[in-house]
Amino acid sequence: MSRFQIWPLAKMEDGKWSVPEGLLENIWIQMCREGRASRLFYTGHIRELADWLDWCYTPANLMQFVIDSRTKKFAAVTWLNNVRDGVAEAHFCMLGPPHPELGEAVLSYWSALPGVVTIVGCTPEHYTTAIKYAKRIGFKECGIIPNALRMAYENRRAGAVMTHYQTGKE
Repeated sequence: MSRFQIWPLAKMEDGKWSVPEGLLENIWIQMCREGRASRLFYTGHIRELADWLDWCYTPANLMQFVIDSRTKKFAAVTWLNNVRDGVAEAHFCMLGPPHPELGEAVLSYWSALPGVVTIVGCTPEHYTTAIKYAKRIGFKECGIIPNALRMAYENRRAGAVMTHYQTGKE
C-alpha cells in the first residue's frame, strides 16, 4: 500500500461533498501560511477563501487531496482541468516537503482516469524547484513559451515551461 492516499473531491449522492468544507478551509489557511497560495494561483484569480471554495467546487476541476498515511496529514492538493480529447492540465500544490512517491501516486491515479492520455503542465520558468520535481516524477520538458504567464503578485510576465506526461493509453 502506498504511503500517500488520494482523496478525490466529489459530490456524493446525498448532496454532500467527500471533503468537508471545514477541511478545505484548513487547507487554504495552510497554503496561505506556507506562502503557497499566491505561488499556485499566480494569475491572481484565487485570492481569498471564498474564491478557493468556489474553485474547489467547480465541476471542471477534478480535485484530489493527498494524505500522508504516516503523519495522517494532508500532503498535497492536486487537480486536473481543461480535460478534452484525451489531454488534461495538471496542477500540484505540496503542503510541507515534496516527496517523489507522492507525485508518482498522483500520476498513477490520474493515469487510471478514463480518457486521460496526455497530462500537460505549464509552470512559470522561475519555479525551478517545481520544474525539477515534475521531471523527477516523470514529466518531460518540451519547451518554454516566452512571456506566456501573467504573474499577478510579482507584477510581471514570465515564461511558461511546458511539460507533458503520457499515461500509456492510446
